[in-house]
Amino acid sequence: MRWLFTALPYVLAVGSIALGAFEVQKKLREYEKAWARISVAALFVLVGAGSLISLYHDNTEKEQAAKAAEKGMRNLQANVEKLGGEVEQANRAQESSTKTYLESISELKAEVRTEALQKKLTAVEDQLLKTQKAMAPGPKAELVATLEEVDEATMSNLDVHEKWAPKLLDDSVEFTVHVVNKSKVMAKTGFLFLQLCRGCEFKVEPANAVRNPGAPNTDREIPFERFPGKVQMAIPLKVKPPPNSRRFQVDVIIRCENCEVRDRDKLFITF
Repeated sequence: MRWLFTALPYVLAVGSIALGAFEVQKKLREYEKAWARISVAALFVLVGAGSLISLYHDNTEKEQAAKAAEKGMRNLQANVEKLGGEVEQANRAQESSTKTYLESISELKAEVRTEALQKKLTAVEDQLLKTQKAMAPGPKAELVATLEEVDEATMSNLDVHEKWAPKLLDDSVEFTVHVVNKSKVMAKTGFLFLQLCRGCEFKVEPANAVRNPGAPNTDREIPFERFPGKVQMAIPLKVKPPPNSRRFQVDVIIRCENCEVRDRDKLFITF
């Protein structure tokens, strides 16, 4: 039946042209001049032929569009089927992972109930302490930060953690952080980490300080290779405090290969 629908437009067009030819043939008798009759007949033939060609061109384009649409539909269906398979495979993998996770949780809960986990954690902690002692044997260096110059002979002024300083015309405050190795042991390869309060900023970059990539603008690191015992380092700072404040904080964290691990030194400046 498909050929019938394909041929039907041509049948109707030929029928219309035939009727038109019949009408034109009757009208030709009214023209007295032969050239006029020939001209009308030729024009009618051209119009009829043009109509058939245009109809053929339109049908061809429609067939090509239909084929393209059918091909696209097949591709879409294939992609949907492929996606459905991938989703099903992902669901199976998710179910398997969830099952494994739940089984692990159940085992962990069982260990907690039987105190096995606590024993494991204690064993790991003991092993970690043994490893640390094996890697860093011998005496430790101890570095601390203060806001006053230290008497290296008596180690006085180690506990000065707050100090007053005048505010300058550019709204900054100048002061000096002193870092001292209070032990007799040489500190090896480490760094001093300066951390200003939120809203503070370095008005002048500290000497030999670096800002690590991605670090906040309030953080600076000062590396060192050797820090002898009973020796101090002075770090002059110029800091702009937050607006409408009368006091701000500077934290100093010190780490090295053979340093005693201490908490940060919290220093406060009033102005």
